[in-house]
Amino acid sequence: MKKRILSLLLVSIMLLTMLPAAALAADGQEEVPDLGLYTSQSFDASSLVEDIIIDADHNVFYIALRPDLVESGYQMTAVSEKFGPEVTGTNLTKIGDVSLSADGTYAIVTVTDEQADGAYYFEAEVANKNPNGGPCGTLNRTVSIENNTPRLYYCNADRNDETESWEIRFEDPKSTWYTTPDTSKIVAFFFGRKSDIRDGNLKPLPLEDLRFNRDLDADDFEDDDYTVPANILRVECTGFNTKAIRYTTGGEIYCIDVVTTLPEIGFYTAFTPSEATYIYNQNI
Repeated sequence: MKKRILSLLLVSIMLLTMLPAAALAADGQEEVPDLGLYTSQSFDASSLVEDIIIDADHNVFYIALRPDLVESGYQMTAVSEKFGPEVTGTNLTKIGDVSLSADGTYAIVTVTDEQADGAYYFEAEVANKNPNGGPCGTLNRTVSIENNTPRLYYCNADRNDETESWEIRFEDPKSTWYTTPDTSKIVAFFFGRKSDIRDGNLKPLPLEDLRFNRDLDADDFEDDDYTVPANILRVECTGFNTKAIRYTTGGEIYCIDVVTTLPEIGFYTAFTPSEATYIYNQNI
């Protein structure tokens, strides 16, 4: 089974007040969670998913209460960005439009942010419409969204001592480059869908097709002792003034954002760590 870059959906449902216990299938296992994610409005195990994969043609999914909760009179009254002070991640409502159904049994989520990719939080307020129904409460959880829209990615390459070769880690495409001055990465760049990269269906882009901003130096990687696949690059960060790696195709520019930070441990010319006081080759 292929390893996903993103973590699987975190089923962290926390009730502020106790709702009825989850419905059980014949084998005693929970069929669907209190607050499930679905690819269609069937709202059963056939369309239940653990994470959401989006692309240009598929950017809609559904949030629904467990069927027996609905039968007991429960409904969602709001889906909001609340989650709790301990959560610092991005909220679902920031990257998508969330629309509740008239009866409050489900919500339609349309992902509007073309760059959405990662874990997103949301909270559903739940109430019972029956006069003598059960208690109100909230359901919190995380949804993992994987973006399969064609874009620019890179994969790290590792040395395999058994085969005496460098191997591309196709299973882990990345779209943001985190780096520190005087460090380098051995990588391959790809343009396309993340799923096609993982399946090994795409070839690495050559150096001449890529554009590197100031403070990123790139060249074709060579190793006298190990076999190196074509178009493996060594990219070194030489300063703090780079923002992106670019690739142009079909008249469109695609970018990998570059985030340059100070190291966890470094040498400085002053007591206060900063880009200006950090000691590296171009700042000596």
